[in-house]
Amino acid sequence: MDHGTVHKTDLTAVTHSNTLIDKLINELKNEDLISVKKEFVGRNTYYISLTEKGKAIAQQLKKAQEIAESKMEDQEGLGNPPRIEVTEEAADRVKELRLLYHVNVYDDHVSIEEIPRNGGRPRIFDVYIKRNGLGDFRLWCEQDDSFDCVHVEVAWTYPEVQHMILHYKGKTKVCLVCGYENPENAKFCMECGARLE
Repeated sequence: MDHGTVHKTDLTAVTHSNTLIDKLINELKNEDLISVKKEFVGRNTYYISLTEKGKAIAQQLKKAQEIAESKMEDQEGLGNPPRIEVTEEAADRVKELRLLYHVNVYDDHVSIEEIPRNGGRPRIFDVYIKRNGLGDFRLWCEQDDSFDCVHVEVAWTYPEVQHMILHYKGKTKVCLVCGYENPENAKFCMECGARLE
Protein backbone atom coordinates (compact mmCIF):
# COMPACT_ATOMS: atom_id res chain seq x y z
CA MET A 1 0.00 0.00 0.00
CA ASP A 2 2.80 2.43 0.85
CA HIS A 3 4.75 1.59 -2.32
CA GLY A 4 2.10 2.32 -4.97
CA THR A 5 2.96 0.18 -8.00
CA VAL A 6 5.53 -2.58 -7.52
CA HIS A 7 7.27 -5.05 -9.79
CA LYS A 8 6.31 -8.67 -9.41
CA THR A 9 9.94 -9.44 -8.55
CA ASP A 10 9.71 -7.07 -5.56
CA LEU A 11 7.32 -9.56 -3.95
CA THR A 12 10.19 -12.00 -3.48
CA ALA A 13 11.01 -9.97 -0.36
CA VAL A 14 7.81 -11.42 1.12
CA THR A 15 8.28 -14.99 -0.10
CA HIS A 16 10.87 -16.63 -2.33
CA SER A 17 8.38 -18.98 -3.94
CA ASN A 18 7.37 -17.78 -7.41
CA THR A 19 4.60 -20.36 -7.48
CA LEU A 20 3.11 -18.92 -4.29
CA ILE A 21 3.46 -15.38 -5.63
CA ASP A 22 1.64 -16.34 -8.87
CA LYS A 23 -1.11 -18.08 -6.90
CA LEU A 24 -1.61 -15.10 -4.56
CA ILE A 25 -1.62 -12.64 -7.46
CA ASN A 26 -4.32 -14.66 -9.23
CA GLU A 27 -6.47 -14.91 -6.09
CA LEU A 28 -6.13 -11.21 -5.26
CA LYS A 29 -6.86 -10.29 -8.88
CA ASN A 30 -10.00 -12.50 -8.88
CA GLU A 31 -11.20 -10.70 -5.73
CA ASP A 32 -10.58 -7.34 -7.46
CA LEU A 33 -8.05 -6.28 -4.80
CA ILE A 34 -5.11 -5.70 -7.17
CA SER A 35 -4.59 -4.81 -10.81
CA VAL A 36 -1.80 -6.33 -12.85
CA LYS A 37 -0.27 -4.54 -15.83
CA LYS A 38 1.96 -6.57 -18.16
CA GLU A 39 4.62 -4.89 -20.32
CA PHE A 40 7.11 -6.44 -22.66
CA VAL A 41 10.48 -4.70 -22.55
CA GLY A 42 12.95 -7.38 -23.60
CA ARG A 43 11.04 -9.67 -21.24
CA ASN A 44 7.67 -9.75 -19.54
CA THR A 45 7.47 -7.23 -16.72
CA TYR A 46 4.48 -7.24 -14.38
CA TYR A 47 3.44 -4.13 -12.45
CA ILE A 48 1.07 -4.69 -9.55
CA SER A 49 -0.99 -2.02 -7.83
CA LEU A 50 -3.91 -1.98 -5.42
CA THR A 51 -7.41 -1.24 -6.64
CA GLU A 52 -9.65 1.13 -4.67
CA LYS A 53 -11.17 -1.88 -2.91
CA GLY A 54 -7.68 -3.22 -2.17
CA LYS A 55 -6.55 0.16 -0.79
CA ALA A 56 -9.56 0.34 1.53
CA ILE A 57 -8.90 -3.15 2.88
CA ALA A 58 -5.16 -2.46 3.22
CA GLN A 59 -5.87 0.72 5.21
CA GLN A 60 -8.18 -1.16 7.57
CA LEU A 61 -5.60 -3.92 8.03
CA LYS A 62 -2.90 -1.34 8.73
CA LYS A 63 -5.12 0.35 11.36
CA ALA A 64 -5.87 -3.01 12.97
CA GLN A 65 -2.16 -3.85 13.08
CA GLU A 66 -1.32 -0.47 14.67
CA ILE A 67 -4.03 -0.96 17.30
CA ALA A 68 -2.80 -4.48 18.06
CA GLU A 69 0.81 -3.28 18.36
CA SER A 70 -0.15 -0.41 20.66
CA LYS A 71 -2.19 -2.77 22.88
CA MET A 72 0.76 -5.17 23.02
CA GLU A 73 2.99 -2.31 24.18
CA ASP A 74 0.37 -1.25 26.76
CA GLN A 75 0.04 -4.79 28.11
CA GLU A 76 3.72 -5.66 27.95
CA GLY A 77 4.19 -5.22 31.68
CA LEU A 78 0.89 -6.82 32.73
CA GLY A 79 1.90 -10.44 32.22
CA ASN A 80 5.17 -10.10 34.05
CA PRO A 81 5.39 -11.13 37.68
CA PRO A 82 5.75 -8.27 40.13
CA ARG A 83 9.27 -7.11 40.83
CA ILE A 84 10.06 -7.52 44.49
CA GLU A 85 12.93 -5.53 45.90
CA VAL A 86 15.09 -7.70 48.13
CA THR A 87 15.86 -5.86 51.35
CA GLU A 88 19.44 -5.69 52.56
CA GLU A 89 18.54 -7.77 55.62
CA ALA A 90 17.00 -10.46 53.44
CA ALA A 91 19.99 -10.40 51.10
CA ASP A 92 22.32 -10.99 54.04
CA ARG A 93 20.19 -13.88 55.31
CA VAL A 94 20.16 -15.65 52.00
CA LYS A 95 23.63 -15.02 50.64
CA GLU A 96 24.21 -18.72 50.51
CA LEU A 97 20.97 -19.69 48.76
CA ARG A 98 21.24 -21.01 45.28
CA LEU A 99 18.84 -22.47 42.81
CA LEU A 100 19.31 -26.15 42.08
CA TYR A 101 19.02 -27.24 38.48
CA HIS A 102 17.61 -30.70 37.99
CA VAL A 103 16.53 -32.59 34.93
CA ASN A 104 13.39 -33.64 36.79
CA VAL A 105 12.27 -30.26 38.19
CA TYR A 106 8.50 -30.06 37.96
CA ASP A 107 6.66 -27.13 36.48
CA ASP A 108 5.02 -26.22 39.82
CA HIS A 109 8.06 -25.90 42.09
CA VAL A 110 11.75 -25.23 42.21
CA SER A 111 14.32 -26.74 44.57
CA ILE A 112 16.60 -24.40 46.48
CA GLU A 113 19.74 -25.34 48.39
CA GLU A 114 20.59 -23.33 51.50
CA ILE A 115 24.20 -23.55 52.62
CA PRO A 116 24.63 -22.39 56.23
CA ARG A 117 27.36 -19.81 56.84
CA ASN A 118 28.84 -21.74 59.74
CA GLY A 119 29.76 -24.56 57.39
CA GLY A 120 26.91 -26.82 58.47
CA ARG A 121 25.14 -29.31 56.29
CA PRO A 122 23.24 -27.81 53.32
CA ARG A 123 19.43 -27.99 53.36
CA ILE A 124 17.36 -28.57 50.25
CA PHE A 125 13.77 -27.39 50.19
CA ASP A 126 11.15 -26.53 47.58
CA VAL A 127 9.28 -23.35 46.75
CA TYR A 128 5.91 -24.19 45.18
CA ILE A 129 3.30 -22.28 43.24
CA LYS A 130 0.06 -22.43 45.22
CA ARG A 131 -3.13 -20.45 45.49
CA ASN A 132 -3.36 -18.23 48.54
CA GLY A 133 -6.61 -17.61 50.44
CA LEU A 134 -7.71 -15.08 47.81
CA GLY A 135 -7.28 -17.56 44.96
CA ASP A 136 -4.18 -15.86 43.53
CA PHE A 137 -1.15 -17.87 42.43
CA ARG A 138 1.72 -17.16 44.83
CA LEU A 139 5.04 -18.72 45.72
CA TRP A 140 4.90 -20.81 48.90
CA CYS A 141 7.95 -21.98 50.84
CA GLU A 142 7.78 -25.44 52.36
CA GLN A 143 10.65 -24.60 54.72
CA ASP A 144 8.84 -21.72 56.45
CA ASP A 145 5.27 -22.73 55.51
CA SER A 146 4.76 -19.18 54.27
CA PHE A 147 3.81 -17.14 51.21
CA ASP A 148 6.07 -14.24 52.15
CA CYS A 149 9.25 -15.48 53.75
CA VAL A 150 12.78 -14.53 52.77
CA HIS A 151 13.11 -17.67 50.60
CA VAL A 152 10.09 -16.64 48.52
CA GLU A 153 11.44 -13.11 48.26
CA VAL A 154 14.74 -14.36 46.88
CA ALA A 155 13.10 -17.01 44.67
CA TRP A 156 11.39 -14.17 42.77
CA THR A 157 14.80 -12.93 41.65
CA TYR A 158 15.41 -16.05 39.54
CA PRO A 159 14.23 -15.73 35.90
CA GLU A 160 13.34 -19.45 35.90
CA VAL A 161 10.90 -18.90 38.77
CA GLN A 162 9.39 -15.85 37.08
CA HIS A 163 8.88 -17.89 33.90
CA MET A 164 7.31 -20.71 35.91
CA ILE A 165 4.77 -18.40 37.57
CA LEU A 166 3.87 -16.89 34.18
CA HIS A 167 2.76 -20.32 33.02
CA TYR A 168 0.41 -20.57 35.97
CA LYS A 169 -0.89 -17.02 35.61
CA GLY A 170 -1.57 -17.85 31.98
CA LYS A 171 -3.38 -20.92 33.26
CA THR A 172 -1.42 -23.38 31.17
CA LYS A 173 -0.06 -26.81 31.94
CA VAL A 174 3.41 -27.49 30.62
CA CYS A 175 4.03 -31.05 29.44
CA LEU A 176 6.99 -32.58 31.25
CA VAL A 177 7.80 -34.77 28.24
CA CYS A 178 7.85 -32.29 25.35
CA GLY A 179 7.48 -28.87 27.05
CA TYR A 180 4.30 -27.98 25.13
CA GLU A 181 1.95 -25.50 26.85
CA ASN A 182 -1.56 -26.98 27.13
CA PRO A 183 -4.83 -25.41 28.35
CA GLU A 184 -5.47 -25.53 32.10
CA ASN A 185 -8.25 -28.13 31.77
CA ALA A 186 -6.23 -30.52 29.55
CA LYS A 187 -5.65 -34.00 30.95
CA PHE A 188 -3.29 -35.09 28.16
CA CYS A 189 -0.68 -33.17 26.17
CA MET A 190 -2.05 -31.94 22.86
CA GLU A 191 1.39 -32.28 21.26
CA CYS A 192 2.71 -35.69 22.39
CA GLY A 193 -0.27 -37.26 24.21
CA ALA A 194 1.51 -37.65 27.57
CA ARG A 195 -0.64 -37.53 30.72
CA LEU A 196 -0.48 -34.14 32.44
CA GLU A 197 -0.13 -33.91 36.22
